[in-house]
Amino acid sequence: MSDLHAGVRVYGSSGGFLFQIGRIGGGPFEYRREPGSIAILPDGHLWIVSFRDKLLRADPTIDDVAASLEEVPLDRVEEWLTSGPLALDAAGMLVASGFELAERHRYRTRVSLRDGRSVSKTNPWALEPTPEEMGWRLSPKLSRAELAEAEEWNAMGYLYGLSGPPPYGTDQLMAFSTDGRVALAVTTTYRVDIYDSLLRPVTVIERDEQGPRLTNAERRNTSAHMAQSRREEEYYPYVDSDIPDRKPPLRGLWFDRDGRLWIERYLANEPEQRGANVYGVDGDHLFSTEWPRGVDFGLGAIRGDTGLGIQTDALGIQRVVRVRFGAEETGP
Repeated sequence: MSDLHAGVRVYGSSGGFLFQIGRIGGGPFEYRREPGSIAILPDGHLWIVSFRDKLLRADPTIDDVAASLEEVPLDRVEEWLTSGPLALDAAGMLVASGFELAERHRYRTRVSLRDGRSVSKTNPWALEPTPEEMGWRLSPKLSRAELAEAEEWNAMGYLYGLSGPPPYGTDQLMAFSTDGRVALAVTTTYRVDIYDSLLRPVTVIERDEQGPRLTNAERRNTSAHMAQSRREEEYYPYVDSDIPDRKPPLRGLWFDRDGRLWIERYLANEPEQRGANVYGVDGDHLFSTEWPRGVDFGLGAIRGDTGLGIQTDALGIQRVVRVRFGAEETGP
C-alpha cells in the first residue's frame, strides 16, 4: 500500500510491516507526489507510478527489494497523470490509464519501457454520456460571465462536476482490467458494456433489475446531507425534490487480479452489508457475494476468494482488512 509521506509500505501475510520502498522527496527514487499505481506484473517486477513524476520498478523476489529499485525515464510526464491499473501488453509496452490535464480527457496510454515514450493513446471517456445527458444540474448561482468563460475553455463538464450527480442520481462508472479491457456503465440501468484495449465492443452484461427503495431513515439522512452541502458548497444545486424513490441498481465497478468483473449493487440491507455480482472474462455470471459495510475495494485487490480492502470506521480511521468471500449462488 502507498502512504502520502512514506512511499510504498510492504506488509507480510500476517499483517506485520516488512519494509518500505522509496519516500516523498525530490531526489533519486523519491516521489514528488504519492504513488498513484502499484502492481506486480507478469514480467515479475513490482511497478510503481508516481503522479506526474516517475515510473519505478523493483524486483520483489530478492531479499532487499528496495535496493533493486530503478527508474524508467518517462516522456512528457507533465502532460499525463496516472490514476488506474497497470498492465503489460503483448508487445511489452506498459499500459496505464491517465488524465490529460490540458484537454481534461481520460485515456489509456502505452509507454515504451526502452525510452519512456508514449506510443499510443485511446480515450474511453469518448464513449460516455455527457453530464447534461445524465441529468446533472448546473448551479443557479453561476453567472452568465462564468458560463461564457466555461464555454470558451470547453470546461462545461468541469462545472457540472463541481456538484456531480444528486444523491442516488445517475452516475457513470468505469473500470480497467490488467489485460486492457474497459468496462463502462451508467447507473440508471443494470447494463455494463465491455470493450477491449482498442475500445472495440466485446460483450454486454445486462439484467432486468431495479435498485431497492430508500427507507425513511435513508431519506431523512440524505435530506440532511444535502442541506449541509448547500451551506458549505457555493455551487451545490440540488434540493429534496431531487431525491429519488429508489437507489440505482449499480453502485460500483472494478476488475480483480484474476480478470473477473465485479459489479457492486445497492442492497436492501445495505446498512449492514455490501454486495456484488461477479462475472468471468466472457461475461458469464460466476457468483454473487456480500461483505461487511465500510470496506472499499477500490484501493485494494481481490484474487480468488480473498480480497484486501480499506475499512473506514465511524471516526474516519482507516485500516487494511482481509475479506474471505463466500459465493451465494453459481450459474447464470
